[in-house]
Amino acid sequence: MRFNSLGNSGLLVSELCLGTMTFGEESKRSTPPDHDEEAWDRRATEKNWQILEVIEEIIGDHPGATYSQVALAWLLAQPAVDSVILGVRTMEQMEDNLGVVDLCFAQEELANLDKISAPEKGYPYRFLHIYGSRN
Repeated sequence: MRFNSLGNSGLLVSELCLGTMTFGEESKRSTPPDHDEEAWDRRATEKNWQILEVIEEIIGDHPGATYSQVALAWLLAQPAVDSVILGVRTMEQMEDNLGVVDLCFAQEELANLDKISAPEKGYPYRFLHIYGSRN
């Protein structure tokens, strides 16, 4: 596999990855924006609004907490997650994300987030639920 330098960052990126990144250039879309994966009509689902309501309740119980901090704290509380890579562009975003170290959930809050954000029982989740895991 061949790698190319990512600008002046010193990072090496596979050519495969370079084919999917725009580096700030206008991307050439094959579908209209309202049909892309990130389109509003795909994201504005009832389930996503319910997740936001639970996050807002948690923020209400933790003065000063932000949406990103709640999301990061939830991720860090997952047993399969060892670390989280922050994707920030500004120092303000970095400071906000690092505020997660002061956020501690009650078990009930974690359970509420787990329950509301659980994937639908389609494939492969239905299959895993029926037959379990390799453990």
